[in-house]
Amino acid sequence: MYNFFLVSSDVHLEKNAISEAAWILSHLTDINNFEPVLLPVGGLTLLKLEGEGIDFDNSIYDHIKLLNQSSGIKFCHKIIPLEIYQLFSEDNILGWVKGNVIERMTNKHKWRITINKRHSNVRISPLITLIASNIKVGTVNLKEPNIIIQIEIIGKN
Repeated sequence: MYNFFLVSSDVHLEKNAISEAAWILSHLTDINNFEPVLLPVGGLTLLKLEGEGIDFDNSIYDHIKLLNQSSGIKFCHKIIPLEIYQLFSEDNILGWVKGNVIERMTNKHKWRITINKRHSNVRISPLITLIASNIKVGTVNLKEPNIIIQIEIIGKN
């Protein structure tokens, strides 16, 4: 279930991008109760879904990807669905992976870890190693995974 949407835009156009993203998401999902959350990095805002999250199927995610590439969208560069938003710590991330991702996996799954960071000095390689060493099910497949563990790290440190 996705309860958050990371919205990227040009700096100082965040309000316009959030309005545009909320409009897009409300038309795709018939949900319109979003709350904007300001982030410490210019050009990034979070839309928090009030209430129960959205259970995306691939067609909605593909539609968002198409809209992200559309020339009809003026302010919003990208909409990234997120399951959770929390303060960064290795323990928080590992706890989330163990409690929410691994429990949904079987030995048939092929998975990949993707980490994007903005304005953060967190080292990605050790974090990927830490997470991967705790996943004992499925197999790593960087080219054709059916589960992508995507982590977005945003901060001023």
